[in-house]
Amino acid sequence: MPKKYILILTLMVFAGLNVNAESQDKIVLQVDTSGTIAKIAEDNGLTTEKLLNVLKLRPDQSQQTLAEAGVSPDKIQKAVRKLKVLQATENAKDWKQIVSKFGLWILALAAATLLLTRKKVTTRMRIFWLAGTTLLFGFLYGSDPNPMGTIKDAIVLLGKEGVIFPPRLIAAAIFLLMVVVSNKAICGWGCHFGALQDILHFIPFRKFKLPFWLTNSIRLAVFGSVVLLAFAWGLDWVGEIDPFKLFNVSNWALGLAGMIFTAVILMLSLFFYRPWCQLFCPFGLAGWLAEQFSLLRPRIDREGCLKCQKCVGVCPTHAMKGIYHDKKFRADCFACGQCISQCPAQVINWKHQSSRKELK
Repeated sequence: MPKKYILILTLMVFAGLNVNAESQDKIVLQVDTSGTIAKIAEDNGLTTEKLLNVLKLRPDQSQQTLAEAGVSPDKIQKAVRKLKVLQATENAKDWKQIVSKFGLWILALAAATLLLTRKKVTTRMRIFWLAGTTLLFGFLYGSDPNPMGTIKDAIVLLGKEGVIFPPRLIAAAIFLLMVVVSNKAICGWGCHFGALQDILHFIPFRKFKLPFWLTNSIRLAVFGSVVLLAFAWGLDWVGEIDPFKLFNVSNWALGLAGMIFTAVILMLSLFFYRPWCQLFCPFGLAGWLAEQFSLLRPRIDREGCLKCQKCVGVCPTHAMKGIYHDKKFRADCFACGQCISQCPAQVINWKHQSSRKELK
């Protein structure tokens, strides 16, 4: 790899090393069990209407005490906490930044898809694109939002607090829709930590491909553990080692465990393609399921295929192996475009429908 590419990578990594502790706002409840519903709502900075809705009480019961309304102390505590968790979650968001970031993601996805369909993806261009993705969506915009967080945080919030935060579900749905429209291009071209791993993979070291049954089994086990620990004990172990925190330049909260884990992932990226994405990422698993129904993805013109299987060899995962052999379920395709650019017969296209002729 040319020295200038290594320099770009070095600058990106060290740009994020600003070690400031992330403050965690603790939720404090003010519940006077002798007060009225309206007074409890006021004490906690909540609207009476929302508290009545959660408690399933009528508007005329707002001036009743808990005893008069038939609400137990435990029930009011849970109701107030639920609303304050939602309030804190909403207040922590920079909505203008989130909207602008999604807008840029949509533009990036459209541009990447256009490059893939027109067969304009080159190694040089992709390296610079990945560098731009890491800097723009990562170090400039910060870790949040990111595809992984929309899935993981929704699970943890529901399991720990019994709370559903609708904007997060909408964000997850948008990401999954992007996957369905253009096969995991959002992961391959728009995810900041994915891009950082990807650019590291260009550094010349011996490369290895782990069997898909192994990577997906590990990822499924990780996903299962996230769900189990969140619902059983209210724990978020992925949050403790979340590599996306690397990008929180002004509020760096990647603790010792997170630093070690992220360093190992980045080191493994030299040898294995996107180890975080293939082995750990909750969105990676959800996205893998969604991409089985992708509209735009690599399609082989069977009539012109030379059967050289070069596409299978250059694919950094086992995705093209599954596509070449018409497997019903295939490994993750991160839309890198290698199969398209390296096909000697130029019969692989990023399109909606493939040739009906089977490969003999």
